[in-house]
Order: sequence, then C-alpha cells, then structure tokens
Amino acid sequence: MTSISNAPEQPRFSLEASLVARDRGAFPQWLDAFLRGPGSNIPLADGLAKQQRWWLGPNELPLASLKLKCGPGLEFHEPEQDWTRRIEAIANEVRGGLVLPPLVAEYAAGKLLIADGNHRHGGLQLARTTHYWTAIWFNSKEDFGLYTSGR
Repeated sequence: MTSISNAPEQPRFSLEASLVARDRGAFPQWLDAFLRGPGSNIPLADGLAKQQRWWLGPNELPLASLKLKCGPGLEFHEPEQDWTRRIEAIANEVRGGLVLPPLVAEYAAGKLLIADGNHRHGGLQLARTTHYWTAIWFNSKEDFGLYTSGR
C-alpha cells in the first residue's frame, strides 16, 4: 500500500484537487484560482467575489439537469461551427481518458444554469457521459435551503 506522503501530487486544477478543496471547505478559493488561471474566466471570478455565495459540491449530477448559457442561439452566442469543433475536441479527449475540472452552475429561479463549463458539458454529452461533477452556487441562504431541502 502506498502511503499518502509517497502518493503523486495531483495537479492543482484537476477534478481531484477540486474535491479535496471541497472536503476542506476551500472550494470557492480553488474555483477563484482556477477561473483566474487555466479556466480563463476572470469576469465570472470577479462577479462571484461581489457578494456572499452558498456552495454545494462539486457532486455528480445528471448532465441533463443543467441548462447551457453558451452555444449556438444562447445567451452567450457561439457560431454552431465553432461550438461543434470545440465540443468534438473535448469529447475526443474525454474518450481518451481526460478527466475534466468540475462544471460550475448557478441556481436561479429553480434552474441550474452553467456559468463555467458549457463546452465541457457539450463534450461530455457527446462522449455519452450522463453525469458529471458540478458545483452549484446560490445567491441567498434561502435558495440554498430551498434546494437542499428538496433533495
């Protein structure tokens, strides 16, 4: 048996590192560093920092329960050809064994809206993945309680 001290260190922005951060109560800090680094989503990081948030996860959720905000014809429009090229590349990497960072969704009006990871979501679905690790943020303690009491 390998001791933890001899175990290889997990990359800082891996799924496993995000789960360790979750278990230590440090997921928001992990996410902020991810978004400001390889996640390349500084506007989201800045927006999340503007007020208190309540967090759940990352936990495995059905991909079908998440609503896209980015893609062809959506709020953050991306031409279909560009969208397809990006999600096909991600799907190929997933089929090859790549484990992606968690998706990030906002709970709003009873829906889970993907704020970071729309392309990852599309690639996962194309690779026939049905569930994936997703962190959800809530903008109020009441919304958090409403969501968690219904589970």
